[in-house]
Amino acid sequence: MSQSENLIVYPNPVGSELNIIISSKNVETIGVYDMSGKTIYLNQSPYFDSPGRLVVDVSGFNSGVYFLAVQTVSGVLIEKVSVKNTP
Repeated sequence: MSQSENLIVYPNPVGSELNIIISSKNVETIGVYDMSGKTIYLNQSPYFDSPGRLVVDVSGFNSGVYFLAVQTVSGVLIEKVSVKNTP
């Protein structure tokens, strides 16, 4: 589990479901980007369940390193995420 400010991302490495927990109620977008900067996942209207958790299905992602970017009204939080899918 990694934590940066008010962002928690787990498990890391991830195989199928990436859990994102953030205490901020002002999340504008959530994006996942590959190492070249290509957008792999973008949610412009993220819905968090009651404990402030969002689940992203990464089972269709290729194995590798990605960057998770959470845009809030006060800035961007970035976490490195490793996806390890088994064939």
